[in-house]
Amino acid sequence: KGGEAPKTGKESAKRRALWKWACAETARQILSAPTFAPSARHEAALYGACAGDIRATLPACEGDWEASAWAYFRALLDARVDAAVDGGGGTTAPGPGPAAAVVAAASRLP
Repeated sequence: KGGEAPKTGKESAKRRALWKWACAETARQILSAPTFAPSARHEAALYGACAGDIRATLPACEGDWEASAWAYFRALLDARVDAAVDGGGGTTAPGPGPAAAVVAAASRLP
């Protein structure tokens, strides 16, 4: 039935992956448009934040360190949740991958 919650964790993980892909793709399409409204950067950032896509989120931060820190740590949280949902536990220190990249990038914040 259309409105039922998934019965298994595997189904939930698939739906989460689909949701994140759709948000990331929407953000990429907005940012890659040849011309866009001034508010489009913020719309792309919203979709990027939902997808954990730091590349789509950061342009809307406009150099504000607090907004940038929020964007990096939102992406880190999303990477940890993905690891937990995918069975990685999400409790260990970040290794090679998106979480490590976010931590490395956050360490370079002004």
